[in-house]
Amino acid sequence: MVFTSKSVFEKVQEFRKSHKTKNLKIRSLPLFKLGLLSWSKAQHVYLTRYDFYPELLLLGLRAKKAGGSFNLLQASLLQKKRSLFNKVIYGLFDRIWAVSLKDQKRFSKLLGSSDHIMSYDFRNESILKRVAHAESKLEQRKWWQGLKERLQGASFTTMIMGSAYHDELGDFWSSDLCKKMRENSLIIIVPHKLDNESIESFRSVAGLEIIDDTQEFPRIGNLFVLSSKGVLLELYKYFDLAYIGGAKLRSVHSLLEPALSGTKPYCHERVLRSSEYEQLISLGHDPVIKSWEQIPFISSSKIEFGDMIKAPYNDVLWRS
Repeated sequence: MVFTSKSVFEKVQEFRKSHKTKNLKIRSLPLFKLGLLSWSKAQHVYLTRYDFYPELLLLGLRAKKAGGSFNLLQASLLQKKRSLFNKVIYGLFDRIWAVSLKDQKRFSKLLGSSDHIMSYDFRNESILKRVAHAESKLEQRKWWQGLKERLQGASFTTMIMGSAYHDELGDFWSSDLCKKMRENSLIIIVPHKLDNESIESFRSVAGLEIIDDTQEFPRIGNLFVLSSKGVLLELYKYFDLAYIGGAKLRSVHSLLEPALSGTKPYCHERVLRSSEYEQLISLGHDPVIKSWEQIPFISSSKIEFGDMIKAPYNDVLWRS
């Protein structure tokens, strides 16, 4: 198992503990100094999405030469040109699993063949499993019971701001939406980064309280930052709306997680490379907003987005 992002390090370690075998080796890229081809004799190589590091491509090609296979999962051509480079790179793979039916057609058009190209979104199963067990995971947090009671008693729309960045929310604090929600409802912010610098950046916001795993949730107040790791996905299902960070100054984070949780997601404009955005559009919901006032604030305990979105996802994406 080779991983490239520090953000998945803890999950990789958990995987190691639950799969105790001498055959499992775990490495972090870059691997140039570790001699990848000398310690790995994998007959079948699977890459995910687009991390086409030269040493991984060489590993896949060696597997093919030895009679094995070279495979690509979660593949997407969204916002990628039909160039000779892409045709050569994607032509190396024996099998490609595209993230959507649209991407399956894009790959077939690029490569001039469709026999080895399928579509299946592997994220769905993982997300839906976590959604199903959300309560049991949240119960381990000291603040959960108090937050749950506040959410159940809310008479207006509740909102969670997931993977949020402080520098993207500058005009939110003075918006009419924020003023309405601070007077009548509940806003929970879960920052993208949970290091001290990121958490401290929110302290300048008047009336905002930061909650960590050592605290119970307050009975008063309407604006909070949660500094707990690994619970954002589990929280989505309990809110009416979700604002997803990243799309104002960077690129959007997961829109699929709140959607499959039954919570209506919104985000700003940087979504062009998001296959999840494309899927939401095909299901009739455009999450992009140009101003905060485009996010609906209503006096209702639930918007009932869940049944509308999850049924098409389960039907279309699972069968594809």
